[in-house]
Amino acid sequence: MNNKPIGSENEKKIMVKKKQTKSEVIANLQQIPLNKAKSEFIVKYDDSILGTLYISKGSIQWYSKNKSTPTCDLTWKQFAELMSKQKGV
Repeated sequence: MNNKPIGSENEKKIMVKKKQTKSEVIANLQQIPLNKAKSEFIVKYDDSILGTLYISKGSIQWYSKNKSTPTCDLTWKQFAELMSKQKGV
């Protein structure tokens, strides 16, 4: 029978340092009611642009990095439905 205590000299503890990441959102907000004008949000992660979010009265659009057409274009009703599905609301 082995009576070696747990945590003996033969065991090695491994410490993992989690890399800290930095998210950043830069907003270019217009101080007018959202009707025809769009507000722009540049979304970054670890100093790299992920994409740009445009918000207007009628829709929300996501442009992935280096795309000239929207990757996702939703009405506010579609956006609300999508968000509700994500959280199971």
